[in-house]
Amino acid sequence: MTTEFRALTDEGHLSPTDVIDRSVAVAQQLLDLLKEERKLLAGVDHDALTPVFARKSELATQLSELDQERAAQEETLGIETSTEHSHWALYCTLLEHCREANAINGRLVQDRQRHVRRALGILRGQTDSDPEIYSQRGSTLPGARSQDLGRA
Repeated sequence: MTTEFRALTDEGHLSPTDVIDRSVAVAQQLLDLLKEERKLLAGVDHDALTPVFARKSELATQLSELDQERAAQEETLGIETSTEHSHWALYCTLLEHCREANAINGRLVQDRQRHVRRALGILRGQTDSDPEIYSQRGSTLPGARSQDLGRA
């Protein structure tokens, strides 16, 4: 995978501040993408989610690589300026927002899956607590509980 980040190539290393700045930029891109993903999950265009999932994976890989670079620098340099500290705090805050957004999106996916399973069950004549009510041909099965919906 070719990367735009110089720190992740054989050409050289970024300064600690540059690594953190790049991490902040990638984390912001991830947060923006998670917001886009949430909108798509609420809609009906599920095909549009495929490139979002792929991009999300790319951004996660970039964050991981940048974190490895930062950890390597921390081991060798061990120096942290106040600018680096404030940028690191921003990065941690962005990651927390990403974690929360991703958890919400995960719950949306789970809810959608549950609704689809329930709808399929209803179409098959099943309810959550009752056994099958209708056969595949639509006739009432023996022992199925009936409920009057009204009287004329």
